[in-house]
Amino acid sequence: MRARKLMVAGIAGATVVATMLGAGPSSAATSPASTDDAQLKDGYTVLCSDGSGDLANFSWTNGTTSATVYYNNHCAHAVNVTVSTIDVDFPTDSPWNRCLTTSAHSTGSKKFGYLFGGSIYHVSRGC
Repeated sequence: MRARKLMVAGIAGATVVATMLGAGPSSAATSPASTDDAQLKDGYTVLCSDGSGDLANFSWTNGTTSATVYYNNHCAHAVNVTVSTIDVDFPTDSPWNRCLTTSAHSTGSKKFGYLFGGSIYHVSRGC
């Protein structure tokens, strides 16, 4: 009985540590694009390619006729991401991909316009 309690406590502790380190249950909405990137529901994180361990963070808000992508690039180099928008009334149509380049150590936002009913549905590394 004591061994089983220790095993359950160990599993619970490992789950807490994994959650604190950013590991969580995998799903389509949170699956990483690569081992260095993490796609969240309305946010995206890119690990800098210079090995510094710094990050470039992206988040967005969808409006009726536009969306705004906010970024905070902690990298010592520019970071490029592809912003994919789609018409929510015709979700089977091809997405419209746009490139967003952020300068090193920069913070800001970029507004993307689209037709009525559009939405950002995916952000990925590179352009």
